[in-house]
Amino acid sequence: MKGLLTEVGVAVILANVVDNVTTYMALTASTPGVRLFEANPLADWGFQRIGMVPFLVVEFLLTAAILVWLIRCKEIGNWTKLAILSCLLALAGGAAINNFLILIDTGII
Repeated sequence: MKGLLTEVGVAVILANVVDNVTTYMALTASTPGVRLFEANPLADWGFQRIGMVPFLVVEFLLTAAILVWLIRCKEIGNWTKLAILSCLLALAGGAAINNFLILIDTGII
């Protein structure tokens, strides 16, 4: 089970990286007649306060730290960990897919 938890945790990290990269691509691309914005109010707040790249780096580092803690935590059962990781993977993966669809729809990629 430990191996599965690690693999799903790595998948969460990869999905988070793809989400962050595609977010950056979408929000920095200049497409005539298209204005894209960050729909997540917390991320938008962070972008306004410290900038997009610094916020995305901080968000990635916090996510990675939380995942390492979760996987190593002995007080939480493995099935609960797997459920949490699966939810996080669905959220990050869904965000990445949404970003890709936006990039395609706007002609950025």
